[in-house]
Amino acid sequence: CDILAKRARENLGNFDNLKPKSVHYHKPVQCGYREEKLTDASWLSETLGRPEQLRASVGQFFEMPASPHLAAAKEKKEVNLFANIPEDADVIEGAGGVAVPLSFQANSQAYTWKNWLKERKQKGEQFKVILTSSPILGTLSHTITAFEYLVSAQIEILGFLFVHTSPASPANSEAFQIEKEITISNQETLEKLLQRPFL
Repeated sequence: CDILAKRARENLGNFDNLKPKSVHYHKPVQCGYREEKLTDASWLSETLGRPEQLRASVGQFFEMPASPHLAAAKEKKEVNLFANIPEDADVIEGAGGVAVPLSFQANSQAYTWKNWLKERKQKGEQFKVILTSSPILGTLSHTITAFEYLVSAQIEILGFLFVHTSPASPANSEAFQIEKEITISNQETLEKLLQRPFL
């Protein structure tokens, strides 16, 4: 379960009213990087169809498709969120999941997205989070766990959305109908349990 963090600014309005021309999307850490055209930022620009109106950027690239702390260590580097998140970034996408280690501190404590969001909040910056997860089997446990993990740090969560990570089955197939039923049920269950809207 990953995050989209929206920087709270008066001129941005509500998250769902953001227009591509007004948004600077930034992914601080990209793991599994091989070609620039294959990054999440470039994919988003192309998918929206108006890349010239959406400024998308990436902070650090690591070739290994793994947890950020491992991918960075493989290249003898460190993840540095403070150095690679621009001040004008409006929407920030996480990497690896909300509780996945970005690095390990001297006391062997993991530094995660929750730590970063909490530190930003203490410095007066406000980020509102959207949880993103897959609609398939396991999403209830993953999303609820991620939600409680962030709430424990008093991070504001706007809601959640599903991201499909694999091609859907043919629309007229039995598998498609089962997937549809599971997705709808998971959405309704999460809305009821988390008391947050599906966006």
